[in-house]
Amino acid sequence: MLAEIKIEFDEATKRRLEQFLARFEARAANIPGALKNIGEALLQVTHERFDSGKDPDGKMWQELAPLTVMLRRSSKPILLRTGRLRNSVSYNVVNNRLELGPNTVDALKRCQKGCV
Repeated sequence: MLAEIKIEFDEATKRRLEQFLARFEARAANIPGALKNIGEALLQVTHERFDSGKDPDGKMWQELAPLTVMLRRSSKPILLRTGRLRNSVSYNVVNNRLELGPNTVDALKRCQKGCV
């Protein structure tokens, strides 16, 4: 069953509503531009998380096991060893969609169960 609703506005309200809708339409036409800005911000935050050693929830990365430190002869976090994973994170805007994540097959394999 369909219901019909009729709303009437005075002329001043009608003009304001038309102006609002025109501004909304103009802004909505630039969704790829907005997504590019969001992509840049997310990329910056992701790099900052790598640099600070924090996960997306703000928790510090798990410490390396003593055996791992001994075998690697370094306590530097594994995700920062070469910087390849950090530097592989990028974003791409396709139409009205934003994609963010690693851009290499090697990095994608490491992120199968979740990524920074």
